[in-house]
Amino acid sequence: MTLVIIGVSSFFALMTMAAQLFWNYQDGVEGSNRRLHEYVEANLPGIAQAIWDVDHKLLRDILIGIGMQPYVSGASLSSADGIALQVGKNQALDNEIFLFPIIYRQQQIGELKVQRSRNQLYYELWRQMILIVVGNGLKTLLMIYVILTLVRSLVTGRLAALAAYVNRIDLGQPRKVPLPNEVGAANQDEIGSVARAIEQMYRRIRTDFARKRWQQRHLTRGQRQLSEQVEFSHKELAWQARANELLADLSLQFLKVQPGDVDQALADVGRQIAELFAVERVTLLEIKEQQLCYRSVWSRRDDLLSSSYIDISELNRFSEQLNTRHMIVVEDVETLQSDDSAEYRLLKQLQLRSLALFAITDGQDLLGILSLSNSQSPKLWPQSRRAMLTQFAAALNELLVRERRDLQMLGLQRELLGLNHKLKQLSETDELTGLANRRPFTESLARLLASKEEGALIMLDVDHFKAFNDCFGHPAGDRVLQRLAQAMRKALPERALLARVGGEEFALVLPGVDRRQAEGVAETLLTQVRELQITHGSAPAGIVTISLGLALLTQNTRDLSEVIRVADKALYQAKHQGRNTWCIA
Repeated sequence: MTLVIIGVSSFFALMTMAAQLFWNYQDGVEGSNRRLHEYVEANLPGIAQAIWDVDHKLLRDILIGIGMQPYVSGASLSSADGIALQVGKNQALDNEIFLFPIIYRQQQIGELKVQRSRNQLYYELWRQMILIVVGNGLKTLLMIYVILTLVRSLVTGRLAALAAYVNRIDLGQPRKVPLPNEVGAANQDEIGSVARAIEQMYRRIRTDFARKRWQQRHLTRGQRQLSEQVEFSHKELAWQARANELLADLSLQFLKVQPGDVDQALADVGRQIAELFAVERVTLLEIKEQQLCYRSVWSRRDDLLSSSYIDISELNRFSEQLNTRHMIVVEDVETLQSDDSAEYRLLKQLQLRSLALFAITDGQDLLGILSLSNSQSPKLWPQSRRAMLTQFAAALNELLVRERRDLQMLGLQRELLGLNHKLKQLSETDELTGLANRRPFTESLARLLASKEEGALIMLDVDHFKAFNDCFGHPAGDRVLQRLAQAMRKALPERALLARVGGEEFALVLPGVDRRQAEGVAETLLTQVRELQITHGSAPAGIVTISLGLALLTQNTRDLSEVIRVADKALYQAKHQGRNTWCIA
């Protein structure tokens, strides 16, 4: 008992310390992450505005504030315009790096990198762990000492005295043995109750001896009666064993049956059930539009069915009983003659004398009926036979419900595959222009960079498009974007991917082209857009034009964000040169 108390107390103490350490660790790490993200995200708008305004002093002040956050060892900033600032230490092996994109006017103009020292965080958590382990260890030792002292004085000493008292009792020659004072039988606690119970048991021993002799004589009479039942029970047990073995075999077979092999399995099962229960016919019927249609029939007789279905619209009594009890047993059809019911007339028409019906359901609706019947003579159905037949019916029910569920699942899978294909197309297509959107663009560019194949990236947007929308309205602007997308797509090489990545911004991935070919594509796009001659009064040329920025991809080019930044920089150069032109980085 002492070891159990020590073990249980130590176990719960260890579990408590482990839980507390786990929650402290989770709270420390997650709390640090949450506070750092909240602080940085609160300053991201200010950083974006400072980058846009080229305010180096404000940027450095904000970075210094981020670097002073707990466990932060350094922070660095880089922008698309070439601004690069850093505070704190360089990146170390123990540092954890967090990247925050800097968004201004729905465009990423830079990236903030924050480094957090894992060693500082883990040192703080280790210090808390030592305090928790020391405090809980002392508390556990004190608790174990108090518990052991109380158990020794109140339980174990008295139990030892009670055990010595029990050992002095000789059941072969019962004699009075007084209870020791240490047991404290006069006390009303549990040990006193046990001592009084032992004393009362001791007084009943003589009476029990006489009662046992009488029970032995009664047992002898019972053994004679039992021997008379053995022969009868032996046959029943043998039948039960055979039925259970068959049920187990059928259950294993049903697990392996494919949906297309169910009919053959039902034919085999019908024959085996008929032989086991000694009936002439086993039938499985399915309910379709208030009719019982024959699914499977096995019969000892060569008679043919008069019809392929049975109308059950008038069989209200059978339907109600199957829905509530899931089983109907008619040992002799003639017992229904006095009712002159529709059920009786149907059974006589089918030339049935006795039958047992079991409902096939999916848990809610009645799907069909399993029928075992005789046509020549009545048949008794003892409760043991009914119980075993219920198990066979349940196995068949599971097979048919699984077949129905598999067929439904196959249909749903076909539906789901079609919907997934449509959803994939919608998720990768720009709704307005029909071009690819940002995700397939970045995936295509990433694949091109990974393949080490030469190529080019062109970033382009429509010149003075905001002024066009302000003048003609957004519907007219949408039609312009559609016309531009259609015209540019016709002028592209076969492997090129044109995507709409923003409001009036497009991106073009050109695999397998050199500098001369990329410049030719850029010039062709400018010409195609000019030839549309879309009137734009606010543009210098009087028509809608585009500006393009080119970035060439070489075998040394691997960073996707760097390639996009270079192309964007070339696009800004084209705009600064008056638009309606292209520049190459």
